[in-house]
Amino acid sequence: MTIVFKTMLRESPLYVRPHGRLPSAYFRSAHRPAPHNLFVRPKSVLRSAPNADRPTDIGFRFGPAPAGGSPAQARTVRYTSASHTFR
Repeated sequence: MTIVFKTMLRESPLYVRPHGRLPSAYFRSAHRPAPHNLFVRPKSVLRSAPNADRPTDIGFRFGPAPAGGSPAQARTVRYTSASHTFR
């Protein structure tokens, strides 16, 4: 991380909690190759930042699908510089 970026993070309203400084909040899975095997324990991170705001609705819905619609095997989402297909 560059010095400029680190300074910007320190001066921001964010709580910076990298795994190197808060190792008990993170763990690695033996079932995935690095770097895709690093996971976080959200409650541990929140305990380390007692003045942090609680999470808010981010727009995702978890649970059973709503009524209506039709089943699909795949869906492609296109952005200006990339597209992703979900299966």
